[in-house]
Amino acid sequence: MKEKRVEKITPESPGGSTRRGFLKNAVAAAGGAVAVATIGCVAAKKTGNADPRLKQIDGKTHNTTLNHIVVDSEKCSGCRHCELVCSDHLFGVFNPKLSAIRVDRDYGGAAPWVETHACRQCHEPWCLSVCPKDALERDAKTGAIVIDAKKCDGCGDCVKACPFGMVKIRKETKKAFKCDLCGGEPQCVTECPMGALSLKAPIWYQGETGGANNG
Repeated sequence: MKEKRVEKITPESPGGSTRRGFLKNAVAAAGGAVAVATIGCVAAKKTGNADPRLKQIDGKTHNTTLNHIVVDSEKCSGCRHCELVCSDHLFGVFNPKLSAIRVDRDYGGAAPWVETHACRQCHEPWCLSVCPKDALERDAKTGAIVIDAKKCDGCGDCVKACPFGMVKIRKETKKAFKCDLCGGEPQCVTECPMGALSLKAPIWYQGETGGANNG
């Protein structure tokens, strides 16, 4: 799979199947899964329970109105189909560099590994708090942290603030972008041929230091 493909492609192929469907079937046929994926979020700020949406269940703080993408490491094959689907949805191109989900993999070593990274949609997002233009906000419907391109000036503060590298700057527009959960129906989750991605409500674990693990 080539990493760059920036030309616009017609949605339907001569056979009538979509280009996404073709890719999905192709990677599904390859099968196999050698993966180690981690989804979580560690925030240094103290998380309080003032938010009325938070609910204590079995000693853990739940928020069922917010969601994030979870990766099943046992199913993920590292096919990178999610990256192509994401970049196509965001910008109409197949280009992993323009994807808001990232797959890291190494098959050349003694212990091959795959690690898939998705935005944690943090409870107290650093990317949002550092933006000098107030270009980032939480979507009331999905709980995702979204970027207003009209306000973004491409300063890159949000990119530096994210400890997981989930915010990027698009060179062509000099605007920041990240996972916005596709309005509540993430295409990467829907199109994953291995069924390795799912959308779940995060749980914040209150630690001794007062920090929060959004996982």
